[in-house]
Parts: sequence; C-alpha cells; structure tokens
Amino acid sequence: MTKRKVQNKSAMEDTKHKKQKRPAGPTSALPEEMATELRNEMVDLYGKHHVLDNDFILKMVQPLKYAQRDIAANIAEVVACFLEAHLSPKSTLLETTAPPPKQVKGTRGAKQPSNTSSSARIAHIDEMRDWLLGKPLRLESSMYGPITAFVSYVALCVQAQRDKAGSTAGIQHLICPADKADYQPDDSDDKTRIDIGLCSMDFDDPAPTASTRTPYHKLLAVVEAKVCSGNFKEAWPQLYGYTRQMYQAQHNLSSAWGFAICGHEVRVCHFGNDVAVSSNPMNVTTPEGRRAFIELLVDWSMCEDSQLGHDPTIEYLPNLDCWQIECPDDTAHDIDCYKSRF
Repeated sequence: MTKRKVQNKSAMEDTKHKKQKRPAGPTSALPEEMATELRNEMVDLYGKHHVLDNDFILKMVQPLKYAQRDIAANIAEVVACFLEAHLSPKSTLLETTAPPPKQVKGTRGAKQPSNTSSSARIAHIDEMRDWLLGKPLRLESSMYGPITAFVSYVALCVQAQRDKAGSTAGIQHLICPADKADYQPDDSDDKTRIDIGLCSMDFDDPAPTASTRTPYHKLLAVVEAKVCSGNFKEAWPQLYGYTRQMYQAQHNLSSAWGFAICGHEVRVCHFGNDVAVSSNPMNVTTPEGRRAFIELLVDWSMCEDSQLGHDPTIEYLPNLDCWQIECPDDTAHDIDCYKSRF
C-alpha cells in the first residue's frame, strides 16, 4: 500500500473551476431567495432519502468485541443508576443518600468517582432536572443547557471509569459538547448557526474554551433542538443542511451522525451514502429513555473511529495542510484528489 499526500481540495481549485461562494450578508442569514432554495432542497432530500424508526443504527456503534460490549453495558448501568438515584429533588440534600458504589465488571474493580467528582456530576443533574422530569420549556434556547449537561454528565462518568481502570476499560474517546451553543462554525459557508455541536475528543486533547466556535471539521455530530415535542419534520431538513457542511469540511467521512431533539424526545440519525436512518424516539422523561440515551453515548465512547464514520485510509496532516490517502500501489499514480459529498 502507498500513502499519497493530497493537497486540501479547497487549495487545489484553480480559477477556472473554482467553486462559486455563496454571498453572505451582514447578518447570519443567507439572502432570502437562496435560503429558501436551500431549505427546499433539504426538505426534498428528507422526503426521498429518510427512513424513520429503525433502532438497528443503535447497534452499529456497539463495541466490536463482545467482551467490550459487556463492559459498555455495565458502565452505562452505573451511569444510569447514579442519575436515577439523584434525579429526585430530595436526593441532592445529602451525598450519603447515594447508593453504595457499584463495581463495573471487567474494569479492574472500577468504582464510582470520589465525592468531588460526584458533586460535579450532581451539578450537571441539577441543570437538566426540569427537562428530565418533563417540565415544559418555552424557549428553544432553554434546551441547550439541559442537553449539553446530559452529554457532559455522561462524559464525566466515562472519564471517571477510565481514570480508575486505565486502557483495560476499552474507552477510546470522550463525547463532549462544544463549549458554545447556538453558534456559527468558523468554516460554515452559508452563515447559518447550529444549536449544539458534539465532538469526539482524545484524552490528551485540550478542552474547548468559551471563545471557541468549534468548526465543522472538528464535529462528530450536530444537535438540532426544537422546543415542541414531535416537531421532527421541521428539524430533519435543518439537520440535513448542517450534515452536508460536515461532509464538505471532513474529507475522510464515509458516514455521519446527528441528533434531532424535540421537546423531551431524542432521535439519533445515521447519514449513509444514499439514505439517512433515524431511531425511534428516546423519551428522556422515562428511565428507559434516559438509559437508551446513556447507552448510545457510552457506546460512542468505546467504538472505533470507523464506526463513527471516519475512513481509516484517509488522514489529515495538519502540519502540511493536506490529506494522506492510503491506496494500492498499482493505482497510486491515478489518484489526484479526494472529495467527499453527501
């Protein structure tokens, strides 16, 4: 196999074939005619290429090894049990009301984190308590805090398990929210704002700062939030648009993931080459729905990069600002560039 370095596509385009830039006004919106055309295109894609209510996609990100699946299931159980034990308003009054630490099978006796870490997790539970208990939210922006708190809570628990067990836990990365919500990614070409971005972070990656507008090329998934339950028909076309920008920015994507969260219902969507498949709703007001959401995030933390949609034969080299493509020796001279599209 030969590794061939290919210059970033955006830098390779000559003036003759240069992609026409979409005009951007002084605000975050496109010109109305172009914005309407883009919305209609996304609605058309959703109508022709979307499959609803298929939970098989949840199994696509389970760890490949059966032993690791058992570890993931046990970690998810610990995370879910801690959440349920502290979701009641009375449970946060005394830390001693928490159940005794539960050993996670297969992780060298990993236990619940210390009281300091427990306090941090309880702070996240406090932020999402109203959302999980089914209280109505009036504004879309009021959903950002609870959703990011849920993801951060699971990441904190997963981090604690890895700190206890080390590499034997099989945890590959952390799924964390971008530090900002309702923001325009730095590499967006249509000036639209996303509600929430999720990132897959290695354990030595620096944490995002409040001034960071995480770009599309660093996102694992986009979350589109709607305050009204069941408003998925409006959410899906928007998510399609954001995901196409991810494909444009990440040349090593073979598939992509996204979330539509309407009210208290969470659906995850897998974007393949010719079809997008979404799960049944996970209702976070029920223990079963919360557990399903937790299991998905834990599985994402333990699965391979290829299961998250990244082609292992294509690697970005930041120092050279180019993509390195692994290809057979007999075809290396025929490959000029790689361009992903949705």
